Amino acid sequence: MGEAALRILVTGASRGIGREIAQQLLDSGHNVAVTARSRDDLEDLVTGYSNSMVIVADSTQPKSAEEAVSKVVNQWNGLDVLIINAGDGSAAPIEKTTDEIWDKSIAINLTAPFHYLRAAVPTMKNGKFGRVVVIASTAGLEGEPNVSAYTAAKHGVIGLVRSSAAELAKQSFFTPARREASRTWSRPRTLRRTVSAGSDMDSGTLTKAARWKT
Repeated sequence: MGEAALRILVTGASRGIGREIAQQLLDSGHNVAVTARSRDDLEDLVTGYSNSMVIVADSTQPKSAEEAVSKVVNQWNGLDVLIINAGDGSAAPIEKTTDEIWDKSIAINLTAPFHYLRAAVPTMKNGKFGRVVVIASTAGLEGEPNVSAYTAAKHGVIGLVRSSAAELAKQSFFTPARREASRTWSRPRTLRRTVSAGSDMDSGTLTKAARWKT
């Protein structure tokens, strides 16, 4: 792919880390589709960028991943990079963690990434090129009190990515991206290298840290 513009889908792009990621990639000239529940926030993000697409989607809905990927493929005739950022969490002691808290955390932090991976991989295989970045958390590597649902989901999504990476790395064109968890974010240029890097990268996961460091 070299320096050519990539076709990228970023979930949870209306604010925070997802917004920063999308902004950096838009500024780099890539074709970037952004998803979130808030159209207004997404429209504000992409104002002035002809290389963008807004997709209003609730990642917890089973069909939203398939529909989002389909829209990108139909518009740009393929998908090169998937960045799964959408996530959320609630704090509560274990005895006060309701089924609603548990189910919501699993839905957004684990099931939604699975749905996006499942939807994106076939088109990446067809295009013989693919990069997947999943924003996880240091909570997926260790335990913290009062966030049992969130921690379980993040441990789960790291396991999902590791398994998928082991499977998909067998495809010579497919490189799941790896960065070790840390307490601060990698600089934006590191992300740009990640999505455009060659096949010499290791399999694994890009994990979420405490803050974006510019």
